[in-house]
Amino acid sequence: MNNDPSFEEDFQNFLNNKCSLRCIDKDDQNAATMERLKVVNGAFKKAFIGPRKDESLNMFQISDIVTEFGDSKIDILKIDIEGAEFDNLETLFSLPICQIMIEVHGQTPKDTLKLLQTLSEHNFYLFSYEINGYHHHLSEYSFIHKRCFYDYGVQTVYGKYLSEDK
Repeated sequence: MNNDPSFEEDFQNFLNNKCSLRCIDKDDQNAATMERLKVVNGAFKKAFIGPRKDESLNMFQISDIVTEFGDSKIDILKIDIEGAEFDNLETLFSLPICQIMIEVHGQTPKDTLKLLQTLSEHNFYLFSYEINGYHHHLSEYSFIHKRCFYDYGVQTVYGKYLSEDK
């Protein structure tokens, strides 16, 4: 978050404040950020997302956080992948996630391709890609899971290019 909840505010404004937001960051956020999150139905947890739960390190798996908040599914998961998160992706695939929005930075093209292929192999279909407008070395990808096509009105799929259809 980096003390900037503008994405969360814009998101809720677009959706008329219909969502419950869960914001996770390894760093504390200032009081103004916390208040802005509260206004847009957001909750914050200071945590490091890792491969296992270790409360002494303030490290949790995403599944731990979903359980803590009492959520049964994730409609949209927005994550930044900066390195260690690449190693934690397998834990995502056991969760009922409909859409994933990912910002990737600091990875080689080969690592990024492997990430995209792994998501595709788990039935996530790429529907949007763009280079970040502020930092051109960052890329943003959006995926939707095959099981959520009906819920989100997906009627046309042009192809699955990152992995073979199972």
